[in-house]
Amino acid sequence: MALASLCLACNVSAADDEEVKTQSALQLKEKGFKACAHAVDDIANFVFKSDFAYLNLWNQSNVGKHSVLVTGAKSYAVGKGILTITATESQVGTCDASFTLVMPFAEDCAQLRQTTLKEWKFYSDKLDGVSVYEDPSTATVNLALEPFQGGCLAVKTGLFFLPKEK
Repeated sequence: MALASLCLACNVSAADDEEVKTQSALQLKEKGFKACAHAVDDIANFVFKSDFAYLNLWNQSNVGKHSVLVTGAKSYAVGKGILTITATESQVGTCDASFTLVMPFAEDCAQLRQTTLKEWKFYSDKLDGVSVYEDPSTATVNLALEPFQGGCLAVKTGLFFLPKEK
């Protein structure tokens, strides 16, 4: 299941008639973050495929005019996946959203590269020697792999430009 969170193709898009499903996005919508709550929901659903534990942060005086930050967690056999999502309504009336997912893996990084991530292209090692790979389906998503305690720490990041909810 953890591998699914790491490797699914990342075609995040909001359907105009789809309702917000995660508790995190429902709370943000209730507090007034209506135009882009679906962006939080889309990314959370893409990463976790279900609801998750969360903490939301928003501007207390005008949530609809500022960014929101969601921190989420979900337990897997190898440990917890920790997710952050930031979303905001852009100046052009769309939704800009980014995420970072941190996941531990028992397999070493070379093994992950040869199996689960074999389709991911090498992007850079200029991040202080950390190898970074590009998602094969989305150029705005990448993955850094760092050996950690006999396994591998994977840090997946992405940036999305989504339509505003109607």
